[in-house]
Amino acid sequence: MASDLIPPPSPAGRPSPDPQPHDDAFAAAEPQPAAAVPAERAIGPSAFRTRFGFAGGLLLGCAIAAAAIALTVGSPASSEDEGLAANWSKWKPTTAETFDGADEIAKHIQATYKNEKKRQLASVDGGPIAVRGLLLSVVIPNGDKVDRVDGLGVQYTLAGVGEEGALKDSKPSKERHRLLRREALELALYSFRYLPDVDMVVAILPPAPKVEQILPAKARKAAKAFQDQALFYRPGDLKDRLTVPLRHTLAEPPPPIERLAGEEAARVDSLTLSNLFEYKRQQAEDGTGYLVLARPER
Repeated sequence: MASDLIPPPSPAGRPSPDPQPHDDAFAAAEPQPAAAVPAERAIGPSAFRTRFGFAGGLLLGCAIAAAAIALTVGSPASSEDEGLAANWSKWKPTTAETFDGADEIAKHIQATYKNEKKRQLASVDGGPIAVRGLLLSVVIPNGDKVDRVDGLGVQYTLAGVGEEGALKDSKPSKERHRLLRREALELALYSFRYLPDVDMVVAILPPAPKVEQILPAKARKAAKAFQDQALFYRPGDLKDRLTVPLRHTLAEPPPPIERLAGEEAARVDSLTLSNLFEYKRQQAEDGTGYLVLARPER
């Protein structure tokens, strides 16, 4: 299974981050459990039992009738029933349909992220996992074999106006890379919160220049000019972040590049670096397309 390559979910529902990124990674406080409801005191028979017996029966009948109507009409399960935070965000898409919803999320999120020139950081497209109309299956190398990840996936492609979607309107830096990862994280969070059929999210990042590459220091000189990077999530990876409002994970609106620091920067790193992959697209002889995800060498 693909889960063999990805760290197993923690009790909170997401994989443990790789040990190297940050010693000061912020651990978000878990929501406090609701206070226990005190047991009711035992109350003996009322002296007015006979007087109110008829009224009680009438009310009980009304309650049963109302319940029957509710069952007939049907009502969707609430967010609380699913363990998700109510009023999770200030904005939400108008549809829960997977790809229309992904397109709405992409258009909303892209407008909120700015580069150092106060211009849009990257354009974002949302849709199926595909390239030029060819649907792709996600596979992850696992030793001598390759594991296929099954399920319905959404792909977000972050891009600039440069060659192959490279960013040209801002300066490459580790800080810019963190802001891009933050944007990809927010896209995934919205998808898992509001698109119930989504089993996985892939966020294709703009081609990463050397300063933004995930490589061992000794390999940087010989590395190619750009590294193809993608963030990959499954619902359990971010489950605990959906049980609390978004503002407890990411500030709204996103901060400027130079102000993404401190606790939030550490939180973004802990929720993204362990889900960062190098990717390539391949097509088999039978025409089947694959998105191959491999952990970058560190």
